[in-house]
Amino acid sequence: MSPGARLETPTGNYTFELLDAERNLLRSLSFGTYDFHVDDFNQDDTWGDGPKSEWWTVLVVDPPDWASFRILEPATTGEADGSLETGPSSTVLTEVPRSANPPEVSITAPTAGQVVAGEEVTFSWIGADADGDALYYTVAYSSDGGANYEIIAVNYDSNSLTVGRVWLAGSSMSKIKVTASDGTMVTSAESAVFTVNSNPPQVFIHSPDPDFTGTGALLLDATAYDTEDHRLDDSAIQWTSDIDGYLGTGSNVWIYPEELSPGMHLLTATATDSSGVTGSAEVVWTNIIPRPPTGVSAVAGDQSITISWDEPAPYSVAVYQYRYRPASETWTDWTTVAAGATVHTITGLTNGTTYEVVLQTQTDAASSMGILITPS
Repeated sequence: MSPGARLETPTGNYTFELLDAERNLLRSLSFGTYDFHVDDFNQDDTWGDGPKSEWWTVLVVDPPDWASFRILEPATTGEADGSLETGPSSTVLTEVPRSANPPEVSITAPTAGQVVAGEEVTFSWIGADADGDALYYTVAYSSDGGANYEIIAVNYDSNSLTVGRVWLAGSSMSKIKVTASDGTMVTSAESAVFTVNSNPPQVFIHSPDPDFTGTGALLLDATAYDTEDHRLDDSAIQWTSDIDGYLGTGSNVWIYPEELSPGMHLLTATATDSSGVTGSAEVVWTNIIPRPPTGVSAVAGDQSITISWDEPAPYSVAVYQYRYRPASETWTDWTTVAAGATVHTITGLTNGTTYEVVLQTQTDAASSMGILITPS
């Protein structure tokens, strides 16, 4: 708040007041408070760990000749219906005298022309207070030479702060501002211009599930975020397979497993930002393709038929099922044979009756040709 400032803050239950040395009111600012929940961004969209109290920071810039500030809470009286009504008097929650001297602060790192290329950068500064007051700092970062700042730390009580470069927009016109507060007075310092190298995009793959098997359309789903460009357009994401190469462009790409090579694929989603910097994410997915059984043969027995087939090819469905019928009559239901089996005997048949037998994959009805055979 500065002298002569017009206050348009909505009225609240609490009041911040500036007083002069004779305890005359110079300025006042009303504000409210409430409880709220913090969303921890859980994958199941659940809330965080309970109610949090809202906190407020009041920054006094170029104050008039004042001696202290205080925060008031209105008196309340309980009504018969359980409601609360503001009373005629207020309680002083806290009163802080103005410091005799403002704090001092100077930035020691980064230095002029420094290039930040590593995964982390450490900002450091020196703070001092002639009155011996404890100092708390607000640290802000600018990627446009100080025209605009974004706060990255508040109420910070150390003289250095290490930040992952991924959280800072890359720029050759970077600056930081450190504001020191002793509780009533503040002093700010700006760094010289330095460079933060552009960050690669962060890519997040949401689909496919590595355990997916089967047929039909398979969704490749990814999103990409870049510190400089924010969320990247769909056209910035490209999908590839280490076996089959290029699969498509976009955050959502549909593929068909039966059109890809069987086996274990390393699927990569690569995003490119406006500076040409790339980032990627990978997922391993095994393509198990239903294929018709091969080498199917049958041998007639006494009231039985024994069918056999070849071992399934690598990364193909290894579980089969069969059905049979007397020629031109109704089929039996499908019966599954043991996983990994290559031979099975059908019993309880009628000698002298010709049967048609068909073997197929369990999941996709990829069938062998029917075999006609007569038990004897």
